[in-house]
Amino acid sequence: MNSQTLSWLPILSFLSFTAQFLILQFPLCFSFPDASFYHSCGNTTFDCGSIAGIGYPFRGHGEPEYCGYPGLDLHCQDGIATVYINNIKYRVLDIDQATQTMKIAIEDILESVCPKDLVSTTLDNSLFEYASSVVNIDFAYNCSTWFRLITSLFPIPSCNISGLDVYLVVGSWGPDLGCESRVTVPVVGWDGSLDLKGLGQAFRGGFKSLGKMHPQLFPISCIFVAIVALIRLPASLAQGNEQYLNCSQLFQCGNIQGIGYPFWGGNRSQSCGHPSFQLDCTGEAPVLTIKERPYRVRSIGKATYVLTVARQEFWNDSCPQYLYNATLDTEHFSYADDTNDLALYYGCTALALGNTLQNQFSCLANGTVGTFGIFAPAGVTTSTSIFTGVSCNTSVNVRVNSTASEGLSSNSTSEKLTEVLDSGFGLAWEANNTNCQRCVGSGGACGSNSSNPGSFVCYCSDGDYAVSCGSNQTGTGALPFDLVSSGFFWLVLYDYVSLGR
Repeated sequence: MNSQTLSWLPILSFLSFTAQFLILQFPLCFSFPDASFYHSCGNTTFDCGSIAGIGYPFRGHGEPEYCGYPGLDLHCQDGIATVYINNIKYRVLDIDQATQTMKIAIEDILESVCPKDLVSTTLDNSLFEYASSVVNIDFAYNCSTWFRLITSLFPIPSCNISGLDVYLVVGSWGPDLGCESRVTVPVVGWDGSLDLKGLGQAFRGGFKSLGKMHPQLFPISCIFVAIVALIRLPASLAQGNEQYLNCSQLFQCGNIQGIGYPFWGGNRSQSCGHPSFQLDCTGEAPVLTIKERPYRVRSIGKATYVLTVARQEFWNDSCPQYLYNATLDTEHFSYADDTNDLALYYGCTALALGNTLQNQFSCLANGTVGTFGIFAPAGVTTSTSIFTGVSCNTSVNVRVNSTASEGLSSNSTSEKLTEVLDSGFGLAWEANNTNCQRCVGSGGACGSNSSNPGSFVCYCSDGDYAVSCGSNQTGTGALPFDLVSSGFFWLVLYDYVSLGR
């Protein structure tokens, strides 16, 4: 191992438990909920492991939406509290409602020093802002040799994502020259040096964060804010806010977690995704249907826009009952570079007894004794030595991972063939990728226009937008100040007076 790799190993232990501090700007105006909602929300609090006694504006996942503020939905699993912010999963380490401070860590970083997915972190600026101690660390993917020589890049040992090498970037750098892509992850307390052993030890004990104090707003101020908001409320707000909340929920199925646009299915309606990306979770893993053929989803790379899939009919079975040559939806998908076709021949019989056959696997065609299968690289003709003394009835091409299929040359057993087929292959997808990046970066949730499926829309807390929150709103104008707003004013005033008695 070279000295460059050794010098940065402390960073790995640092990242394995590094958490970021966020100062949460609680909407204090809404900390005085309507009394009628109090009875349905109750006086219960969110309790999960060490996170206990948490009340409004937070709410537990599954509670009525009006019991908390949009975007402050807490989840609990196995005593671990988590929260999703702009489709990224964070582990909640601490919540101090007195100082309006929340301490969180990117879940993926905590799980492994070589995370499965790295996605640039963006916050909902209407709710959060970084503490002053937060600094950014960049990760770069698949950088060219010449660029690594002139830039402070440090390779992460034994770490690659979807076949791409990952590097830590030290210092600031300009455009992604020489690298395929990069992502940014915020951390606390790193000054840019590589000697982080002591710092890592200190961080395990936690850091003290300073909350950003806000003056307590009286309920009468809330009345004024509510009336002004009602006057300026866009007509699309009610529907847009509902879609924003719905599409902020992520798809979960088996080991596939935290999946957003363009995928939909389960708890995500079609308006939260693209029509060509429906996921079905009726089994232990999601299934994606492309051109009427089902594919078992093995992984989804949110940073690389590459998913790994396997032909469902070949799952754990190299001898399926029915054979199909699949075609690809080339408008939205393309094969990853590290894939190739494997030809599977069925209903094969030996023309002479005692022949030594190559690339043979077990498969009785329609139960016929004495039949078997043969595999070969796609494009190999039946005149090659593989088919000497063999006659086959039919064949089908199956896409596989190139690296995995190389093992068949030294191990041509049925078990190895099934292993190669089950490992799947990469599919790159394209479905408004750039627009969705801009939408999520502005605090929105990506989706599709219900009246024109497939056309992109950005759902935001204040309505629907064409690409990003605050730009080219698709809704109509504002509601007038009429009897509705007047009635709302007197209703809130009545509740305020009643609660104050």
